[in-house]
Amino acid sequence: MELLLEVEGTFEITGRGLALAPDLKRQARSKDSIHEVVVERPDGSSVPSQARLAVEHFRPGGYKLVVYLPQLRKEQVPIGSKVFWELGQ
Repeated sequence: MELLLEVEGTFEITGRGLALAPDLKRQARSKDSIHEVVVERPDGSSVPSQARLAVEHFRPGGYKLVVYLPQLRKEQVPIGSKVFWELGQ
């Protein structure tokens, strides 16, 4: 597994799911995509999920790559959790 991000904040957005902060560095060819991930919580427990990476526009700030976990709720992903890519998919 490869670390995608360490959760600094979470925001539930109706119709999109649980948005994670920080956003990811956007690359020139970034596009919306869905990936299998594992969320490792600070207590050592973990939960598999799908992550949707979406290019969003913010004012100010421009375009950002945001990670959403549409299958999980805010209380399931505490601050300090780590999100890992499941490699080989």
